Amino acid sequence: MVARRKSANDLGSAAFRNKMRLKLLIRLPEFQKEVAEIRRDFFGIPNGGIANDEQMAIWQHSLDAAERNVEFGNRIEQLGRKFKLPFHFFNLFGDGLRAYILRNKIMPPLYNFVIEHQPKSGKVDYLSIKTFAILDTQEIALATKDLANLQTNYFPAETVLPIRSRKEFDRDLLILDKLIKRTVHPTRRKEYLRNSFLSLLTKQKRPPAKKLAELEKENRSDIVVRYNEIISREVAKELGISPNAVRKALSRIKSLAREWFGVDIGDGQQNR
Repeated sequence: MVARRKSANDLGSAAFRNKMRLKLLIRLPEFQKEVAEIRRDFFGIPNGGIANDEQMAIWQHSLDAAERNVEFGNRIEQLGRKFKLPFHFFNLFGDGLRAYILRNKIMPPLYNFVIEHQPKSGKVDYLSIKTFAILDTQEIALATKDLANLQTNYFPAETVLPIRSRKEFDRDLLILDKLIKRTVHPTRRKEYLRNSFLSLLTKQKRPPAKKLAELEKENRSDIVVRYNEIISREVAKELGISPNAVRKALSRIKSLAREWFGVDIGDGQQNR
């Protein structure tokens, strides 16, 4: 979890509201009674708070040695929930209640949101905005700006759909479906052969499968081109569009499959 932080000189409206909340809270006798009990129970934190980093290190060592870190965190959370504080007042380390109990300082969370991400194998699987209170207009603008910047940093550009029209995308998928159907159930293979060697096959009523396979292998590029031309014309006629529109649709879909999934959609002849 990554909290958005800025300098104290650049505080927004949320920071001021959070500061007001803490300033009022510490003036409540019931709150001060609870704080005094926590300070007493956890290795005698002074009423005025721990004075410096050296004393803080000694106190933290005592807490670690006694394995009471979880208990200390639970007491802070109980205090925060008793006085109906937002979650980040007692959850984010160094802010809110923890800062006051340990240092006797008012350090409110500067924002009511954090940008959260979950890394895996050196890559980020997701980014999300986690809010702890209702965001005002200023915070919404900051949160969405932060999220946009992090998306640019962590996610590849190709995750953005390059096809503008949803209708066009749906039509491209329809074309792909029809092309796949023809690939799975093609017409006779010899129909895709060039005329220059098609005559070789017509001389034989039943050309040997081995010979046919050899011809296809030798002339694969010609067969693929002719195959694509035939099925493009078939689909174009069925949908009432031009063969060129079919070819462009397939090109767009192949590009998306390569960018999104790292998969190459092969030509029809290669998929049979």
